[in-house]
Amino acid sequence: MSGPVNRGTRLGFDTVELNAPGHRNALSLDMLARLLDAVRASAAGTSRGLVLTHAGTAFCAGVDLKERSGLARSDSAHSDLLSLLLRELWAYQKPVVAMVDGATRGGGMGLLACADIVLAVEGSTFAYAEARVGVAPALVMAVTLPSTDSRSLLPYLLGAGPFDARTAQRLGLVSEVLPSPDAGALDDTLNALRSGAPGALITIKRLAREWSAPQVDRLIREMTALSAQLFATQEAAEGMAAFAQRRPPNWLGSR
Repeated sequence: MSGPVNRGTRLGFDTVELNAPGHRNALSLDMLARLLDAVRASAAGTSRGLVLTHAGTAFCAGVDLKERSGLARSDSAHSDLLSLLLRELWAYQKPVVAMVDGATRGGGMGLLACADIVLAVEGSTFAYAEARVGVAPALVMAVTLPSTDSRSLLPYLLGAGPFDARTAQRLGLVSEVLPSPDAGALDDTLNALRSGAPGALITIKRLAREWSAPQVDRLIREMTALSAQLFATQEAAEGMAAFAQRRPPNWLGSR
């Protein structure tokens, strides 16, 4: 049965498709819970790895701001579930491949940061848009900055505007840019991974994690509380209201 998260298999890999295109695959509580269940089930299974894909024109629009703005400011459910999801994805032992053909924003950037290989179709766009709705991408930064150059990435974190797939590749966020949607490119990637011994791939990934970013799990835990605090601020309330009402937030003033 089709739902907000569809599970399947492809060339021996578990596939997880974000399937709420009418909501740009925004991370609602239901979507987060289903993604978490899918990742945990895959981690406990016998597949060769995990593939993240999406339906519609957006890979993921980030946290569902409409849903979040309807909750109490002190409600931390979105931050808590996103934290658990990122921790599970980061700790996933086998290869994780993401296929992007569209827009990725906010928390969706965290999902990509946890992937080992990210394929993006030319024309896809990316953004750390949190500052424009009054928060900071604390949880996303926890999984992104340890393995990227902060000096190069900081303008996009602060500016919060969109950038293209080639820029994402230059920043180390995307592995390969595809000229057009091409399922064959995904299959080529999966077949290349299948040519390696499963145990060897697990060891390679573990060493890469330990050597380049050993503190990520601790950072995610610490950023969970901060993320919840940020969503409870007046700036966040104003930013989400402005987003919902399609108007400039009040910190822009009259100009």
